Amino acid sequence: MFKKIPGRENIKRELKNMVSENRIPHAIMFLGPEGNGALALAFAFAQYLLCNQKEEGDACGVCRHCRRIQSHTHPDVHYTFPVISRKGMNGISPEFYEEWRNLLAKYPYPSINHWMDVLGAENKQFNINKNECQQIVRQLSLKSVEAPYKIQIIWLPEYLGKEGNRLLKMMEEPPADTLFFLVAQNTEHILNTIISRCQIMHIPSFTDEEIKAFAINQWQLSENNAQSIALLAEGNMSVAYNMLSDQADELTPIFVKWMRLAFQDRDGKLVELVNEMAQLGRERQKQLLSLGLRLLRMMLLSRMTGSQPEGLEDFVAVFVQKMAAFIDYEGLSQLVELMDACFYAVERNANPKILFLDVSFKINGILRGVKA
Repeated sequence: MFKKIPGRENIKRELKNMVSENRIPHAIMFLGPEGNGALALAFAFAQYLLCNQKEEGDACGVCRHCRRIQSHTHPDVHYTFPVISRKGMNGISPEFYEEWRNLLAKYPYPSINHWMDVLGAENKQFNINKNECQQIVRQLSLKSVEAPYKIQIIWLPEYLGKEGNRLLKMMEEPPADTLFFLVAQNTEHILNTIISRCQIMHIPSFTDEEIKAFAINQWQLSENNAQSIALLAEGNMSVAYNMLSDQADELTPIFVKWMRLAFQDRDGKLVELVNEMAQLGRERQKQLLSLGLRLLRMMLLSRMTGSQPEGLEDFVAVFVQKMAAFIDYEGLSQLVELMDACFYAVERNANPKILFLDVSFKINGILRGVKA
């Protein structure tokens, strides 16, 4: 439902006006950066279209159509998303619907990394293949089961590649009352012929205030904790959800401890910490590194502007402030590059113990003024 999505009032208003003015385009591309709520908006718009008891400018949330869309089981709302190859399967989205529902239950604002985590994909390649495109054409050629529209939602059409050519005719001249909602992040990887058939709706990142209000209202966080999450999420609601679990699992203290032990390890605790980090699992390791990168960027900003961090938890603010004062701009830039490289290595399944120990030595060199 629209009301469950923070902010975005102009976009919600435009979508609702499309319905009231009977000018719904047959293909809409919700375009913007990761964690911007575009997929949630596509779901909310589908629900609003099919709800037969609309009230106060939103879907009712209780009718048959609403309940089925909310559980992602509506027979006239079809989902396409990147999948991996599995033995004995055709590589089409309906084969992964159970995992898809699990993803959306756990991560209402999912990223491709969340999807990778749910599927246990590791190094497997994602794509939207020929079989999937044929499935889309076939199912949209049939009559709707119970709704006035058939709606095809394609999450991350970037993974279509050249297979998108198979959808051109269907998108150019779709069957009556057939709608395409494409949720994309980067048009550079989408065929121009696909883009030209869509009305583009640009969805920006969330503001800090929107994420803060959401964290307070939905997660019952204190104002300080909500502000801390909003600052570190940098407009990405996917990251905000990660940050929520990070607080519970204490990823922030782990990163702070890592930096301190990498600089000076008097009691041999660094190897113990590296072993602990190696046991986190790849997705948690990536979350740890992403968190570290955001903190380092805040240090860079503090170093460049002379401003003090505000809204962070006390121990995080102190850490950012002290690190920004201790290490110069060049050193911070080297740490950012190092963390980026470490993230890349984790994504490619590097041995975590060797990787994190090696990175620790490089951190030590940077912090002590030795070029990495």
